[in-house]
Amino acid sequence: MNFKRLNIIISAFAVIVFAYSCAQKKADIILHEKISVVEGLGNLDFQRLEQIYASRDYNTYIARSSVFLKKYYNSSFAADVLHKRGLIDLSRRNYSAASLEFNKLLGMFPGSRLAEATKYYYAISEFKKGNVSDASVLLDRIDFNSENLAADVKEKAMWLKANVLLKTQRTAEALKTFVELYNITGDESIKSKTAISILSYIDKISLEEVEDLKSRFSSTHWESYFLFEAGERYIRLGNVNKSKDAFRELISDYPDHEYRVQAENYLKKLDSMDKVDPLTVGVVLPLSGRYAPFGQKSLQGIQLAAGFFSDTGKEITVPIKLAIMDTNSDADVTKLAMDRLIAEDHVIAAIGSLRSNTANIVAEQCVLAGIPNISLSQREGVTETGGYVFSVAMTNSLQIKRLVSYAMEQMGIKKFGILYPRDGYGTEFMKYFWDEVLRQGGEVVAIESYEHGQKDFRDEVKKLVGIYHVTPRRAEYTELKELKIAELGREIRSNEIELPSIVSFEALFVPDDARVVAQIAPYLAFYDVENVVLLGPNTWHSPQLIKRGGEHVNGAVFVDGFYSNPSFKEGKDFITRFKSVFGMEPGVLEAQAYDAAMIILKIMDRLYKSGGIENLSREKLKSEIAALSDYKGATGLISFNDKGEASKQLFVLGVDNWRIVLKDQ
Repeated sequence: MNFKRLNIIISAFAVIVFAYSCAQKKADIILHEKISVVEGLGNLDFQRLEQIYASRDYNTYIARSSVFLKKYYNSSFAADVLHKRGLIDLSRRNYSAASLEFNKLLGMFPGSRLAEATKYYYAISEFKKGNVSDASVLLDRIDFNSENLAADVKEKAMWLKANVLLKTQRTAEALKTFVELYNITGDESIKSKTAISILSYIDKISLEEVEDLKSRFSSTHWESYFLFEAGERYIRLGNVNKSKDAFRELISDYPDHEYRVQAENYLKKLDSMDKVDPLTVGVVLPLSGRYAPFGQKSLQGIQLAAGFFSDTGKEITVPIKLAIMDTNSDADVTKLAMDRLIAEDHVIAAIGSLRSNTANIVAEQCVLAGIPNISLSQREGVTETGGYVFSVAMTNSLQIKRLVSYAMEQMGIKKFGILYPRDGYGTEFMKYFWDEVLRQGGEVVAIESYEHGQKDFRDEVKKLVGIYHVTPRRAEYTELKELKIAELGREIRSNEIELPSIVSFEALFVPDDARVVAQIAPYLAFYDVENVVLLGPNTWHSPQLIKRGGEHVNGAVFVDGFYSNPSFKEGKDFITRFKSVFGMEPGVLEAQAYDAAMIILKIMDRLYKSGGIENLSREKLKSEIAALSDYKGATGLISFNDKGEASKQLFVLGVDNWRIVLKDQ
């Protein structure tokens, strides 16, 4: 074969390799058309290339190496050249070019000492291109036990593989790879990153996968973490014995482990689960600190239900006790309080907490111990902690659903405006309101926000009615200006021209307290916002609304979970009893806490009467609460949905002739 013909064949082969690599499929990304290698061919030219590469003159290297590959395509040095060309492209972020070089190497020289490292670099190129599945295939084909795979490249490849596995939802395999990397590396920074990854994803795998990894890494450092995770999982499943076994094994085999104390605490709680005082109900509230007044209100409602006063509680015959704990609205204090209720008081049920920052802690502890819990917190999603948690509280989303339904169905309102404070409370309410309006087929046509604590609202109102920015109404503004000049016979100043307000909304929702709404209302009147209904949450339910807002809040509509003059017997009886004992009107906090306590106590009383003290258990109590339907309480009819959330009809209240009146219940 003459030299010219050889060049044609080589060029054709190169085109075939290129075309094949560009059209490759995920299952066949590595070529297998290897060639016969000639040892030492082009040695002198190769040494010159090595010198150029060492000098970092990569442009020259790419140019000269192209010539080398055409001339010595079957040389034993060709694999080294392809590898370095790929590394240069990779460093320059030319990922497609890098993939092509690595593909050629693996196809033409599959037995090269560089093959395993090349699979890693090829995988990086594909990963950077966004071809995660191709990168995964390449990484799966690496022989991590190969002597030709340098230790540092092996560690990098394992790190990449684990992260690719995470992206492809193979979390358990990723954790296995992370653990293997942790065990072989001597680099403390890699150990640290790997440990963080393992602990971050250990709760994302199934219990079966936890058990598998625990067995796979038996007698190693990481077995202890899988033991702890298994122990927690079995608690959630209610399998106390398996949970105890896992924690005991952790304590026995790893006595100095960082989770030892937590494991011991779990064992104490699990042991206490077998001990139940069927007559003791736990109460967890903020009774000191900033939120003590709210906690005290709730406690009064619970004490009234429990019959702590001679003229109340006669309908409950079961001799219950209350174990009352103060959270001080502090997470750590709440944990200690719950530990005591479980380990020392052995409560059959728990009422509380009230504050959102402690509600989940109480709920989680109750779920772990199998204790039915009725939460008083307005926190959304607190009942999602587990099947033992229920809520009688009026959540923000419940308020919005009731308010929007009434506005649209009873008042015929379809177009809404929103004016909200830029804080967590206002933003959350704004989102709930907007979503609910859209869900029910309405429209939000205007929205503005203001700073928390703001006193002057003229700019926000002007923006709502389209008179703050002149540019969108330039033609109208110019026409008014010309008419004004003609009328006065002189040039006029800009502040002498008043554009008429454009009120596109029929109702305005303001999620703030009564004092702020009373400040906003006069601005609306000043800028001719007429015949618009003001809508709000339960924070409007205050004498301050009328005292400060006067005529400007007449016709306002808001919702609440309690009303001082209800139309039903249960509500009237509660108010009468409360006033006779405490000498004051109750509010929503007292009423909700009263209902929570009465639900638990009436069920306990019924179980007690039908089977004695032996008939009282946490599981029976939980089942009875879950099955509750249309319970008649101080706040109206209460049922629990399958998530444990209260399903009840809130009161719709309004301002009519300087009085707060009931509009719908």
